[in-house]
Amino acid sequence: MQLHPKQPIRFLPRVTRLASTLCFLSSTFAHAVDYVWDNSAANNNYSDASNWVNNIAPVAGVDNYAIVGLTGANKTTFSTGTSANLAALYIGHNGTDGEFLQTGGTLNFTARTSGVTNIGANGKTGTFVMSGGTANLNIVALGTGSNGVGNMTVTGGAMIIPRSPGSYTSLQVDAGTDNATGKFEISGGSLQTRNYVNIGDRGTFSVVGSSATSILIGNNPTSRDGKWTQESGGTLRCRIGTNGITKIVINENNDASDSGNGDVVFKAGALLDPGFVSTAIEGEWDIMKWEGTLTNNGLGLAPGVDPTLWNFYFVDTDQSGSPDTLRVKTGKIVQ
Repeated sequence: MQLHPKQPIRFLPRVTRLASTLCFLSSTFAHAVDYVWDNSAANNNYSDASNWVNNIAPVAGVDNYAIVGLTGANKTTFSTGTSANLAALYIGHNGTDGEFLQTGGTLNFTARTSGVTNIGANGKTGTFVMSGGTANLNIVALGTGSNGVGNMTVTGGAMIIPRSPGSYTSLQVDAGTDNATGKFEISGGSLQTRNYVNIGDRGTFSVVGSSATSILIGNNPTSRDGKWTQESGGTLRCRIGTNGITKIVINENNDASDSGNGDVVFKAGALLDPGFVSTAIEGEWDIMKWEGTLTNNGLGLAPGVDPTLWNFYFVDTDQSGSPDTLRVKTGKIVQ
């Protein structure tokens, strides 16, 4: 089934991989404008009207979408200023691969509360790389439809995902129904979601080193709780640097309207992939901390991880009687 910009998606809770997590709204929305990137001015500047079909730069609107389907020398770059607020951003969505680079400024794609920023759909690859600035991206789906490949990399700046309608998922890493792949990686800057993060069976959430200032899931004290769900095959990748690693924090905000509760769920077959940024060192590091409850149905080390070197365990750090922290530990390093 071909994804189309006029068919935003919403998420349903995953029960098993056989039960799809992605569905299409039965109704469609009439767009005021679909803004399509063509880089006609050849300067890669998102804010230059000449780089959009019909030389019209995106204008704010709850039914206006920006569509990026070019890569490499023709990728989209956003560097300064504040963008008009649109319903959503689509990268690698409309039959071609797409690439978007943000180095500064403020991006706004939150005009439609149910809008989904789709990155990589139906056999195409979408890539979003952020090195600076602030991005406000309603809901984010990485890897949608059949064989879509969605990649998001944050090396600097503030990635904010402030929406979460439907099943309350803010970030879906591998949102597809058939061999889709999603990867989120953070090595600097920060991530803040309104609430849930779901790692699909071909999804990878990667934290590299300690330069990221914060990774906060459910970081809105007045609305919605955080929750982390990792499916069978879904991977949490952590790379320890000389100064350790930035911890993922799952918040509970005492919101009675949803069931997130700052909980963490590892399905049977969920994977943990620890390693080093460069130099191997001995020690132990806290990878994730949560304010709710843990449901561990079988988190295990990923294929290729040396079980004689790496171990992980769940720790009660606040003396509540229940574990609240995922910790990894290395054994003796043989040089």
